[in-house]
Amino acid sequence: MRSRAALLGIGLMLLAAPLSGQRVQFGLGAGLAYPGRDFGATVKLGTIALATVAYRVGESPVAIRVDGEYAELRGKPAATFVFPRHRVRALRLSAEYQYDGGDMESRLRAWAFGGIGAFYDEVDRGEPEIPPFGRTHPGVQLGIAAGYALGSLKPFGELGYQTILQSGRNTKFFALTVGFRVGGH
Repeated sequence: MRSRAALLGIGLMLLAAPLSGQRVQFGLGAGLAYPGRDFGATVKLGTIALATVAYRVGESPVAIRVDGEYAELRGKPAATFVFPRHRVRALRLSAEYQYDGGDMESRLRAWAFGGIGAFYDEVDRGEPEIPPFGRTHPGVQLGIAAGYALGSLKPFGELGYQTILQSGRNTKFFALTVGFRVGGH
C-alpha cells in the first residue's frame, strides 16, 4: 500500500510541471469524517480519502470539479450490541469559486465549493453480525478550503459538510481533508 502511494505521489510530481500552464488541476487528500446529529449516535469518528479533478473555464474564478471519495465510519458500541459500520463511496460534480483577494501573484488561495452527487452507503459488520447491504442515494456537499502554492505542489485543506438524502433520515457528516494538488490555476 505504501509503495502504491509513493508511486502515485511521484507520478503526480512528474505531471506537475507540464500541467502548471493548463487549466486542469488534480488533487489527492485524506482526513477525518465526523458524523453529525442522529448519525453521530450510531457511528464514531471515521477516515476519508479524496481524489479530485478541477477544470477552470477561461479566466473565470469558477471551476467545474469532479470528486471521488471513500469514507469509513465504525459503529459505536451499545450496552448489548455494536452498531454497524458505514462505508460511503461518493462521486460528485461540484462548482468551485476561487477567491483571489485582488492579488493574482499571491501564493495563498481560498475557495468555496458545493455540488451534488451519488453516494453509495454500505452498512455491514456490527455485533451481532449482519449481512452487508447498501444503496445509492443523492447527496449534497458544501465547503470551504485554502491552499498554498509551494512550487509545483499545492498543499490544501478543506472542510466540507455532506448530506446523503435518504427516506426517513439523512446521513450527515463533516469531512476535514488535507492533501495536495498539482496543475494550473
